[in-house]
Amino acid sequence: MKQFPGFLVRVIIFLICLIKSVGASEPPFSVALENSLQIRYIANEGVLLTHGKQKVLIDAHHFQGNPLYDHVPPLRLQQMVNGLKPFDGVSLILATHMHADHFDAATVGQHLLLNSRTRFVASEQMTSLIKKEFKQYEKIRGQIETVTPGVGFFEEGEFNGIRVKLLGMKHSGKRFNTMQNIAYIIKLGKYKLLHIGDADGSIQNFEPFKLPSEGIDIAFIPYWFLTHKALQKIVNEYIQPGRIIAIHIPPAKAAEVAKEVLEYYPGAIVFTKPLQTVEF
Repeated sequence: MKQFPGFLVRVIIFLICLIKSVGASEPPFSVALENSLQIRYIANEGVLLTHGKQKVLIDAHHFQGNPLYDHVPPLRLQQMVNGLKPFDGVSLILATHMHADHFDAATVGQHLLLNSRTRFVASEQMTSLIKKEFKQYEKIRGQIETVTPGVGFFEEGEFNGIRVKLLGMKHSGKRFNTMQNIAYIIKLGKYKLLHIGDADGSIQNFEPFKLPSEGIDIAFIPYWFLTHKALQKIVNEYIQPGRIIAIHIPPAKAAEVAKEVLEYYPGAIVFTKPLQTVEF
């Protein structure tokens, strides 16, 4: 019997351990039913939406930024960029703003380069950053669309067969006055989903869009909107979603935040675990 070289044996053992460790810490990938909507948590505010053959990634391409919040680990980021399950066949990539815990220009660029059918739609701050930082930009420029509605205004269109409304909103915090924060209303089948990024919690930021009249089925809401009474008014009166998914939760405070969110919104879904998945 032939013996494996010592180096090869070590490589095999390492790969087995890696597979076991990933399998032990993350749930197995499930396949969305044809007419259902599947939502998978990636990290921080990052999510993967799947409806039939349509897949949308929002704020999912990041690996650094504020250390208090969750980031995408290298292995999962590689799966995403290379279009491996469950990230195969992504139709559309969206990003709300250019902070490093929401968006990385080079990673989005590489994803587009390796997946020629995928499209990226975002504000000028983000698309110009890809042009500046991604060396092979000329190969992917046709996959990128810049849409930058002013604060209080919206634009809408169909991108790769998916209807999207882009809302120009102020980013929270006075020091981020020049940050372009785009909220998205995405239509997938019979569902309307809202992702507000890091929107400022003022009435003036939400009132122009008349969101209750949109009939939002599912809204991705940063947890502080759900735990502070002044901001709950925005959720209850100026969004009025059918279901709430809490995001942007610090891992160190996950249990504490989840408990508080559910005290105020018992029907909410709280995203804290990597690849946590819900289906509608």
